[in-house]
Amino acid sequence: MDYEDKIIENFQKSWDTHMEAFGPILGPAFMQNFEARVHLTAALNSLSKGKTKTFFANLSHLKDFCSSDEDCAAWFFFMGLGFELSGMKEEMLRYYNECIKYSPSFSRPYLMVAKCAHANSNLSFAEENYRKALELLENEKLPAQTALVKASAYTNYFSCLTSLGKYSEAESALKKSEEILPDFTLRLHYAAILYAYMGNEEKLSEYLLRLKKENKELYDSTVKLIDNLSGK
Repeated sequence: MDYEDKIIENFQKSWDTHMEAFGPILGPAFMQNFEARVHLTAALNSLSKGKTKTFFANLSHLKDFCSSDEDCAAWFFFMGLGFELSGMKEEMLRYYNECIKYSPSFSRPYLMVAKCAHANSNLSFAEENYRKALELLENEKLPAQTALVKASAYTNYFSCLTSLGKYSEAESALKKSEEILPDFTLRLHYAAILYAYMGNEEKLSEYLLRLKKENKELYDSTVKLIDNLSGK
């Protein structure tokens, strides 16, 4: 094997590894531009090693290569990912918001945008992006999309729906989360709040009892919150 073949082989191995994690957004990117894919792979290799400065330096050169919606979606996503892994939440959100404007078929940017909107009480926008993320999660067959990731996403979604007063939809999402992952302690907290709002004392007692057995501290804070909601 000559030197050039070895480079191509190493590139392909790295590309395949990154495809396992980011296939739906990485696969359609720069399909007609091998040079751009080499730069992108080098950037992702740097990120996987924690070399964020090198990652951003490599990725910045790719902006001029973007010629399609798929290219742009990938570029904005990976910029956002770099900021996410660097703990720079504001910058992460800015790039993920740009990413979803290109309608990528990848759940992660929608989910991250939804979580941030939810935390900031922008509930309708959060609901919209949770819904899109969950639609995509149902079809993604990636190693990272574990049962916990999916159950957690449905839990966040039904919590958002609860805050919007959409209790029937919230209960359906709760049941979906339970089907995916039966044991998930944090979900008991949000389920108790849902049934407190619905006035379903039987279900409320059921979830509180389960929560008390699994996490007494979280149980106490949940009861306190529910008491505050009911004006006790």
